[in-house]
Amino acid sequence: MTTRTTGKLKIIHSLVASAALTALAGCAGSGGDSPADDPTGGDPSANTLLKTPTEQLQLKSSTSCEAVTDYVTDSIANLILNSGFIGCVDCVRTATGLPLVDVADANVPVPAAADASISAGDGAGFAEVTGTNTQESGVDELDILEADAAGNFFLIDGRHLVIANGTPPQELRELANLNLGHIGQPQGLLLDETNSRLVVVLSGDGLFSPANTALIAPDIWIPPVVKLLFIDVADPADPVITRRLTLDGYRIAARRIDSRVHLVSHFTPAMPAAITDNPELSDLRRQYVNAVAGGPGDADALERSIRDTVATLIAATSAADYVPSIWQQQGETDPVLLEDPTCADIATPDVSMPFALTMVTSIDTDGSNIGRLAIANNAWNVYASEENLYLMQPSSGWWWDRRQSQQTAIFKVRIGSGLPAFVSLGMVDGWANSSYQFSEHDGYLRVATNRWEIDPAIDRFLQHNNLYVLADTAGATMEVVGSVEEFGIGERIFSARFLGDRGYVVTFRQIDPLFAFDLSDPFNPSLEGELEIPGVSTYIHPIESNYLLTIGFDGDDGGLNRRIRLQLFDVQDLADPRLLHSHLPEFDVDGFAWTSALHDPHAFNYFDSAAVLTIPVQYRASRLDDHFSGFAAFKVDTLAGFTELGRLDHSDLARKTYCPDPVLGISVVICDDGQYLESANPSRSVAA
Repeated sequence: MTTRTTGKLKIIHSLVASAALTALAGCAGSGGDSPADDPTGGDPSANTLLKTPTEQLQLKSSTSCEAVTDYVTDSIANLILNSGFIGCVDCVRTATGLPLVDVADANVPVPAAADASISAGDGAGFAEVTGTNTQESGVDELDILEADAAGNFFLIDGRHLVIANGTPPQELRELANLNLGHIGQPQGLLLDETNSRLVVVLSGDGLFSPANTALIAPDIWIPPVVKLLFIDVADPADPVITRRLTLDGYRIAARRIDSRVHLVSHFTPAMPAAITDNPELSDLRRQYVNAVAGGPGDADALERSIRDTVATLIAATSAADYVPSIWQQQGETDPVLLEDPTCADIATPDVSMPFALTMVTSIDTDGSNIGRLAIANNAWNVYASEENLYLMQPSSGWWWDRRQSQQTAIFKVRIGSGLPAFVSLGMVDGWANSSYQFSEHDGYLRVATNRWEIDPAIDRFLQHNNLYVLADTAGATMEVVGSVEEFGIGERIFSARFLGDRGYVVTFRQIDPLFAFDLSDPFNPSLEGELEIPGVSTYIHPIESNYLLTIGFDGDDGGLNRRIRLQLFDVQDLADPRLLHSHLPEFDVDGFAWTSALHDPHAFNYFDSAAVLTIPVQYRASRLDDHFSGFAAFKVDTLAGFTELGRLDHSDLARKTYCPDPVLGISVVICDDGQYLESANPSRSVAA
């Protein structure tokens, strides 16, 4: 694919198998091509699970606007024939065509910055800062807190960017407090320390808030948008928003590699009003449902009528209605709509699915040099290496047939300094719900999936796990070159980690098996060892070269309990993984312990050079005085195990924020029973 100019968009629609379409109430209809390897010969009553061939998901080029409207027509017709009408899932741009601009919030003043003489140059700074815990080295992930070596902290606080300096630590002070605007809820930020740039990602609802929808014309849709703010932080005491971008859709993931940000977002156009408000089409759908269920009427003839009606209605719309817009605002100038894609930029598939675009927008950290790619699919899981993005779509996104087996389509996208480019497509059995179940190493992609479905051929519920190794081949495909299948029978994956030529997977049912894999030969991966212990690990972190530090829930023969467990494993010998040390943070009274690090790796802060782990901790007990809300720090030693260094309870700070002063004598339920602590759940720490 050729490099496009700034503001250009390349759209590619994936080929998604529709097989023999399933109608409402589980009855089979028609309207799609059956997979080439359908062992039933297209018989929808046969009890055989179907697997979609990779070639039916492969990407295909097209150069006409007619192909775009034909694709949308087929997709909408199939939705009507199988699932009924859908409303506005994400919605689309406003019918006014007005730019998406900030609305000043007169009730939220912009606090003045601190003395500009306090800058990154003051103080000794930090020799090392942990920063955000990321899956891959060199691939920065969106977080609410970033830090630099000069001792500056960049924090999202509500709708404000707070910049503080912590050198020396005892003199931590705020440098600046920047109002990020009324439209958009901040989702996180990415720091390009080398160039003193900050990129803040926000999500919002375009020009109007949902509360105002009743006040505007009914034909004006309220679009969800992703907003990027590009901020110059060369002087931390005086941050300046230099550029803004507003994109139709909502954020899935964001990564920064060097001075380039790669945003993955999802865009679903609104169902055209010509479809949703058409009484003839609604009546045809009702007749079709009745005919398929055994009532009067010719189902095949009604299907043709529905398809013809949809085609006529969609032909009256514009292909541009199904493409997301992007607006750019330089400094305080008016927003400008960047160049729309031409029909030649858009590709369409041969078979349909619920229409949606997964967008990859690559842009420099100063907001320049924009490149965009769109793949028509419903991918929700993203993994990124330093060179490639992988977009994962489970078969639920093209599940037109009740016999469709669980599969995952993997779209490989090359990222760099220009336009993102599709590279190849792979397919594996089972589903994966975490980016940590994917890893690229030496040109190979490793994937861990879980299968949990009923096989009607044997009338049994099957649950097991698979590990696959994929490699690029001719024809823009990734093929499975090695695998270990059906391990952890009856269990599902709770955590996974691929480290070099090794892989580790934790599954759970009543016990916590740790599986260790040798991946040194990608064509012959092998399951080398297995260790079973009570409880479950939800996150795996490498320390040194042959040890794993994990966090999860404690457990016993009866299942999981209400305690957090830290564990340290020796995996020098993959055939014999060993649990070295285990630690349960103790509390004086019975209660329920929780940490966001159980599900959010960004909350897991391991300072490698000091061998210190800090995690946020919430502990709820029967009495308010026994609650805890703060952080705990642990020394981690492969010989001595875990030593708790201390705890920092910020419950008193939370109470001052959320509750009235006790001297007022006002009783508030959420304060009396400690519910206010749920709104003050600690989530991040930085070690230096």
